[in-house]
Amino acid sequence: MKKYSILLFTALLVLNSCSSSRQQIPMQSSLTSNSNSTSTKKQTKETEENIFGKVVSIHDGKDGYVAIIETKNNKSYKALISIPNLGRHGGYTDLKVGNNVAVFGSVWEMDNHRRITVKKILSENTNHFKLKGIVEEIKNEKDGYTAKIRSNDLFYYATISIPNLGENHANFRMLEKGEKVHIYGELWFMNDKKQITVRDILK
Repeated sequence: MKKYSILLFTALLVLNSCSSSRQQIPMQSSLTSNSNSTSTKKQTKETEENIFGKVVSIHDGKDGYVAIIETKNNKSYKALISIPNLGRHGGYTDLKVGNNVAVFGSVWEMDNHRRITVKKILSENTNHFKLKGIVEEIKNEKDGYTAKIRSNDLFYYATISIPNLGENHANFRMLEKGEKVHIYGELWFMNDKKQITVRDILK
């Protein structure tokens, strides 16, 4: 009887060992499957860029929203906009469909879709752009001058002339280095430089 008990105990141990090894196989397969599925999502290296274009749609997102921005060269970006990403100087605001906007942030691609994690909203409407800052440099140009203006650690190059001011030409004056200014105009980009065609010098 004792001999049969030992044999029965041994048989149970063998069966239990086989059962454990069978349970481990699917787990290993599952890990391999997850690894393969993750590797199919290809993400490019992030680069910091200025993006400007027209907002074509707005979608709710986590901690904020997603704005689809189409640029003049027909590129489309999913702009991820949230208060945590924007930080202190980001200027969180609700962009509007149809407006021409400018944003700065980390650009990357996943599955052939361009995305930008927005760190600063430079303008919610580049056709009607207002800027407050300090004049860093003055460079004389034809019909006027260009003022390099610093605002929230960013630099803008403002072209100021009587023809550009138009009906506000009476407000034309020479700005001085170190002066605090408030200007209005159109924001545009030349390479990575932020340019402003000034339409008024505000008080």
